[in-house]
Amino acid sequence: MQHRARGFAVSLAHPDGNVTGFTNFEATVGQKWLELLKEIAPHIHRVRVIFNPETAVNGGRYYFEPIEMAARKQQIEAVALPVRSAGDIEHAMAATAELSDVGLISIPDTFLAPHRDLVVSLTIRYRIPFASGRIEFVRAGGLIAYDIDATDEVRRAASYVDRILKGERPGDLPIQNPVKFTLAINLKTAKALGFTIPANVLALADEVIE
Repeated sequence: MQHRARGFAVSLAHPDGNVTGFTNFEATVGQKWLELLKEIAPHIHRVRVIFNPETAVNGGRYYFEPIEMAARKQQIEAVALPVRSAGDIEHAMAATAELSDVGLISIPDTFLAPHRDLVVSLTIRYRIPFASGRIEFVRAGGLIAYDIDATDEVRRAASYVDRILKGERPGDLPIQNPVKFTLAINLKTAKALGFTIPANVLALADEVIE
């Protein structure tokens, strides 16, 4: 995990010192993004993963590697799309649109967040099935997102604050990974793109935009 690798904590179970908390990263969700894309667009045999290597966690490898591993098992070609500007995004999306059997995944990235309207508009223009790691993309018109449940993270963090204020040492409290996630689907976008959301996927949705 990032905290241990960067020397912030001795381990997740026993961080020691004055460090503890809750992570807002979970690499294995990359497999879920790919799974959702295949559920909605079974025809895809390629997936492009868009991110800025200068701002994404571990240069993008944190999420891309699990996606690539899951794609390999399904005989799907996974290719990274590194972007560093709005122009890069437009160029990368135009190149992606030339492929008829491709889907797109955007990983959590502080660069992509303010460019979400551009990313979303291009996926709609080019009719590319799109899964995101941030729910805000679906609210902006993106097709589907599977994101960490931020409300649950705050609720769990509040319990740690209470325990620390009562005298427990932060370093004795394990750093915890996300345990609850939110699935959001934009049915309006799905209809515009000609995709039918399978009933089993729709039944699992926490937020549906119509």
